[in-house]
Amino acid sequence: MKLATRKETERMLLSLLIAVVIHTLIFLIIEYADFLTIEKPAEYVGPMVVELSEVTIVPEPVKPVEEETKPEEEPFKEEPEAPPREPLPAEEVTPEEKTVPETVDREGPSDIAPTPREETKPQPLPEAKPETPSGVATPPVPTPPEAKEHIYNGKDQSNEFMIKWGSIGTAPKLIWEISVAQDLPDWVRGIEKPLEITFSFIIGPNGRISHINLDKSSGYPDIDRIVANNLMEAKFSIPVQRERVDGTFTYRIKP
Repeated sequence: MKLATRKETERMLLSLLIAVVIHTLIFLIIEYADFLTIEKPAEYVGPMVVELSEVTIVPEPVKPVEEETKPEEEPFKEEPEAPPREPLPAEEVTPEEKTVPETVDREGPSDIAPTPREETKPQPLPEAKPETPSGVATPPVPTPPEAKEHIYNGKDQSNEFMIKWGSIGTAPKLIWEISVAQDLPDWVRGIEKPLEITFSFIIGPNGRISHINLDKSSGYPDIDRIVANNLMEAKFSIPVQRERVDGTFTYRIKP
């Protein structure tokens, strides 16, 4: 029995010792962990007071006043007196000759020579025309041909057009096939009223149209632009006199 009780006491003491050691280790670990953790400072919420140091004003150093340097006065030197001048012999005083101005006689005849008259040149006599013997006929003077205005009416699919040109000089010939209808949009076919566009143009010396002007609009800028682009492609034969030729172009779109 004594042995049993002794062993039990030893076991109890050993267990107590182990428990004390374990608790001591746990306590040391907790303390060491608290030591390693860095606590963040609590955020301050409130007014901040900033103290400013007093401003010290350093006085500027006083510059010494420089005395004005006065120019040195030169000593006054007395000039020697000039010797007395001997009197000159009396000079003969001649009375001044007075110049009498020449008088001009206004009423008398003037000495100005008269200006010569312009010489009149004889006018040339009219040239006498050579007389033609009787019975001989003189050839007639050729007169320039009158400018004729060309008018050309045509059709472009179901549409019609008319072009006029040749108001100055010999009119050139038109060498152009119009093709406006194929460039028109599809909605043009559904119009209820006919559309008419008129342009005036100028044919240059190279036979190409150099300038166009819209005289009458169809009311649709897109349609006017398509007709104008086709008109600018027109070609004419070069004028004989190589002068400017005016013309007009009218295009009529039927519904």
